[in-house]
Amino acid sequence: MSPAVRCLVVALVALAVAGCSLARVAYSNAPPALAWMVDDWFDLQEFQKDWVKERAARLLAWHRENELPEYQRFLQEVSVRIARGIREDDARWAYQGGRALYRRAMEKMLPDMADFLLQVTPEQVSYLERRIDRDNEKLFAEAGATPKERAQRRGRRFVEAIEGWTGRLTAAQRELVADRVRAMPDITDDWFADRQARQAEMVPLLRARPGREAMLAGLRRLVLETSSWRRPG
Repeated sequence: MSPAVRCLVVALVALAVAGCSLARVAYSNAPPALAWMVDDWFDLQEFQKDWVKERAARLLAWHRENELPEYQRFLQEVSVRIARGIREDDARWAYQGGRALYRRAMEKMLPDMADFLLQVTPEQVSYLERRIDRDNEKLFAEAGATPKERAQRRGRRFVEAIEGWTGRLTAAQRELVADRVRAMPDITDDWFADRQARQAEMVPLLRARPGREAMLAGLRRLVLETSSWRRPG
């Protein structure tokens, strides 16, 4: 569920920037979109799709009432800081603030995630494993075999992510981004190992089908308490 969760959280942040009419449309269409993303990983049965849509609608109603105003206040403060000039402590503040918003949303989602995963069948866990293997193979191939190839691909991803918010950058701005990316350490292998470590715990957790509290604890460890299993480096 991690990719679907990430897409949902990013989409909800974007709603804080969008107009009211767009926000209404997005909130209304998010439940079927989320069900479609979860189906891509688990090959859902029809009653499971309906279940995901219903829980997603409930979550989004909570989010729209309680969290969207917080996103708005957060982004207004970002605008103030941008206007006076961004400093390193501003970037740190924005990162920590974004993580806090993410953590609150995840804490709200975890019970529904646990309830969903407890109804996943052994066949669907096997489907998930095959999907993970295909996805990992593709991601590893896309990472590039040489440091130069990896830096080039990271640079393109950074530019695309920035342009998603700013529109097309100038050639000088693109080169600035590329220079900064080249100066960053290549953590591709660490990132991939981190991903595989999380997956290596998730699949046995699903196969074990523990009680609800144990499932919740396992999910919280994997999603929020990452310092408990990640290597310090």
